[in-house]
Amino acid sequence: MESFTYQIVTHTGTTIKHEITIDPRKTMQLFGIRPGILVKSETQGYGIVLGLIYEKLIFQFQDESKITYWSDCKTWEDHVYKGLMIVENTGNNVSEYLNNPKYSDITFIVGENKEEFYGHKMIISKIPWFDKLFSNNMKETRADKVILTHIEPLYFKIILEFIYTNCIPLVFPEKIDIIELYKICDTYMIDILKIYCGSIIKKNVCLDNYIDIWKFSETYDDEILQKYCFNYCLTNYHKLISNDEHIQKLYDSGYLPQILTKLKPQ
Repeated sequence: MESFTYQIVTHTGTTIKHEITIDPRKTMQLFGIRPGILVKSETQGYGIVLGLIYEKLIFQFQDESKITYWSDCKTWEDHVYKGLMIVENTGNNVSEYLNNPKYSDITFIVGENKEEFYGHKMIISKIPWFDKLFSNNMKETRADKVILTHIEPLYFKIILEFIYTNCIPLVFPEKIDIIELYKICDTYMIDILKIYCGSIIKKNVCLDNYIDIWKFSETYDDEILQKYCFNYCLTNYHKLISNDEHIQKLYDSGYLPQILTKLKPQ
């Protein structure tokens, strides 16, 4: 079991710091779901289940910075009634087959070191990119092997875990570059995980990188991230103009006219 200390906002609005013990067995026993599973709220967007405190579910919604929510619901059906739903990716949890040679009908050779991962076409083909790959009857897929040298095994492992479990790591490994994971999700058309990565990127926007992320969001046609960077610039405009380096960077980016137009009195 793992433990994390989070800032918790309870259902009464009280803010506390509390240690959360990640106990998958008890979470499954009480609510029938696993820590790390992706959920979506009608009001708070995407989030993940963290675990339990006093037999109550804890969620972290990425659009709400680092704030975690302590639910007062006693059953999962209560959460559904309040507008919370599990985001279905491949249907039922099939984690027992994750990287398991049992019934495997495809092997992925990943990265420069050619690390092998076992897969199952019926499960992985739920992702459009892989479905297209398998449907094209390419030489590699006919040989039951696919070589992916352009992706590191650490990233491919996260993708496979998501496909097989519908779960996202509660804490990404330190070596993971969230921008790189976002790009990979875009390439492989894994939209839900891409959206989640985008929400993490938003949390890390600051005066030093917001223009780079803004340009990045335009490259990938991410309207949510574009809007966030635009609003971040508006909110922090007075800080920007007090620093010559920041204002020069904003001018060079070509975004300054948009900002000035928005700031101009109507």
